[in-house]
Amino acid sequence: MLMPFGNPMLKLPSLRINGQEFKKKDAAKGKISTVTASFILFCVVMLTFASVWNAFSDELASGDRESIQQFLNFSFASGVLAFSLAFISYYKPTLSPYTAPFYAVFSAVFIAGLSLSAEFRFPGIALLTWVITATVFLLMLSGYKLGIIKASKKYRAGVYAATASIALIYMVSIVLTIFGFKIPMIHDAGIGSILWSGFIATIAALNLVVDFDNISRIDRDIPAYMHWRLALGLTVTLIWLYFSILRLLVKIKRS
Repeated sequence: MLMPFGNPMLKLPSLRINGQEFKKKDAAKGKISTVTASFILFCVVMLTFASVWNAFSDELASGDRESIQQFLNFSFASGVLAFSLAFISYYKPTLSPYTAPFYAVFSAVFIAGLSLSAEFRFPGIALLTWVITATVFLLMLSGYKLGIIKASKKYRAGVYAATASIALIYMVSIVLTIFGFKIPMIHDAGIGSILWSGFIATIAALNLVVDFDNISRIDRDIPAYMHWRLALGLTVTLIWLYFSILRLLVKIKRS
């Protein structure tokens, strides 16, 4: 559900996104930069998450498992809405200025529900997840800026192939679950499952470099809505990274 949809490469003097081509000379410079749009979406995510957390702080402190479970069920619906908005933005990038903020809200509610449930069983795990996510983000950004990590064609091909493989495995898992079968590697808390979750978190982190490179290549004279489209792509990856790290930590705690 949280897989990033990726941003196609910019090839000057024109850029092609989702089959649409924008000539550089015809592209209107956006009134907002991708960095600013990304910061706004990040603030929306953090404020929404904090609001949900504060709203359920008493239930968490008192051990009201039923209320937290009810909100967790609601948060899954919010996750589906976030997923839908991401795909709408992918196929209709002109709607990104409107869909991106709502994606930030719904995705924040989704990870907040998961975090509350995890925090109920393992106190302190939510804060640890945020710290690790922020650390990974800063390390990947620093590595990219310093030229230590480069988004070469082989790097991109490897990351895209790994991401597609993860998506395919989860799709197969969903189908098997319908027929009463479960893949232990995904659902259990054994060594194999922990390694699998660690692999997913690693691929999510590597996707950040692809996003950074896309932004640096495309963030020039582009339509204003494309800044929101790029910012949304980065936000999707960050949400996926947080989700992956949270699942990894929960499995480690359960093992």
